[in-house]
Amino acid sequence: MFRFFIAAALAATLGACSNSYVATPYTGSAQPITKVAISDHSTPEEIAAFESASVGSNFGLIGALIDAGVQDSREDALDAALATVDFDAEADMETALVSAFAEKGVSAAVVENGNREKGKFLVRVPDQTGEAQVFLDIVVTHWGYAASGSGKKWRPSVYASVRLLSLPDHKTLMENRIAYNVLGAPRGVVTLAPNPEYAFENRDEMKSDPERLAEGLRDAMHRVAETAVGLLQ
Repeated sequence: MFRFFIAAALAATLGACSNSYVATPYTGSAQPITKVAISDHSTPEEIAAFESASVGSNFGLIGALIDAGVQDSREDALDAALATVDFDAEADMETALVSAFAEKGVSAAVVENGNREKGKFLVRVPDQTGEAQVFLDIVVTHWGYAASGSGKKWRPSVYASVRLLSLPDHKTLMENRIAYNVLGAPRGVVTLAPNPEYAFENRDEMKSDPERLAEGLRDAMHRVAETAVGLLQ
């Protein structure tokens, strides 16, 4: 039931923003960026598994509750499958970001910032940012798998918000959203098409191949991380 309200909140958020999203393009910094601090606790622990336009959604609250039960069952099954392999969504996203910066010749490190309000940018930049010139705050709203309708293939899905702040004055240098195979993403966000190599026919196929299930998520997070770093140009 808890996941039902999470899904409802996400749907409401996307719906409210469906007209458009206005990003803040990168405005540059006084000096070339060579060192970056990255926010911690950016990724929710729970996997998401969304199916668009399901039959139950046409039958009011009862249908929605049925859909929620099906979604909970599906997500529990995927959680159980991922638990059998070496997969950590938070660690994989952080590793992907550090790697993406390294490919650009930039040194990046994740800094501890304490717990944050779920789905929100940090209210306060942590003190321990070392010699970093900028602070990248990333918030992953959801990660998991999505299907565009009943009988459609399941593909990785990641939705993230990113904001770059200058240090030490905390001026916003860039703010944007990245939608990797996100159903109903608002106009104006950066959208990424899913990798066709990671497509599953149904839940049974996803459960039967947890290594590929996890690899699809890592690939999606790597694409999101590369895109986030690419926005700083």
